[in-house]
Amino acid sequence: MTRQETHQTVATHTGAKRMSAVPDAYTPELAALYAKKMVQRRTKGWGDDTNAVDEVANWCGMSGRALKRLINGERKIVGLDTYGRIHRAYVNYCLRMIRQLKHEVEITEEVHGHAAVADIIGEVEALEARAEAALSVAKTERIRA
Repeated sequence: MTRQETHQTVATHTGAKRMSAVPDAYTPELAALYAKKMVQRRTKGWGDDTNAVDEVANWCGMSGRALKRLINGERKIVGLDTYGRIHRAYVNYCLRMIRQLKHEVEITEEVHGHAAVADIIGEVEALEARAEAALSVAKTERIRA
């Protein structure tokens, strides 16, 4: 995940102006992107959008309608608490997907031997560690906010 910067002109106490780089870490667009990705990945087929929206909304601690409004751009303001819940749900979802991949690699290792997936095992475990670290950071951000 990358953070965008907004360059704004800020007046200093001497009257001179300088540029300020303010990170746009908590934008409604980013929250909507996370929510949209989770809903798209949970949708199993035609007509399953409602179930996927409700499931993702439950992960985020929101109503299905509120999540749908966020995805459609109808909500212009997203509070830090709401953004934090969506971000944690997204990181947690990514961690679950990584663990599923790890399980499939382990099955492949049992069936075909270690040589077939030797280079992949370490990479998946490293990715899992990074996702767990991101989740712990997201949880500590909730405590500070």
